[in-house]
Amino acid sequence: MPIFDESDPQENNRLYRLVNRLHMNTRSKVVRTQLLFREGDLLEINNIFESERILRSRNYLTNAYIIPTVICSDAVDLMVVTQDSWSLEPQFSLRKESEGTKSGFAIADGNIFGSGNSFTVGYEENSQRNLVHYEFKNPHVFNSQIATRLYYADTSDGKNTIVDISHPSIH
Repeated sequence: MPIFDESDPQENNRLYRLVNRLHMNTRSKVVRTQLLFREGDLLEINNIFESERILRSRNYLTNAYIIPTVICSDAVDLMVVTQDSWSLEPQFSLRKESEGTKSGFAIADGNIFGSGNSFTVGYEENSQRNLVHYEFKNPHVFNSQIATRLYYADTSDGKNTIVDISHPSIH
């Protein structure tokens, strides 16, 4: 589903229609990757509820539902419905510290090309240093539940690199 519901008179205006057209929706493959069940699996209701919870926890999705569409004696067809949220986010900061003022700005896209990946580029400065930083996050490496975070900062007094790999613990 698009960000704004154009069938709703309150959301059917030029600005909202423009946002819907500019925004690239999350790809179906990205949503399927996060489901705890696959076609042909034995249906376990807890996997459906947990899959909905996982999808709703994503910053780039506003909502998610998994609805049975066809129920037979030996099979159930499920429809997964998601609604995207606006994922391009400007960030600004200004803070007074004991050494002086710290300021910064960044632009982040939490769903690059509908991939579920995020990218941030930013600039910060204070009385001691300035830095340009880049951060890339992929929550589904090779369509798995493994997540990576790559961070690089070029500062006036050196460089900083972080590579983080994680896997959620689901019980």
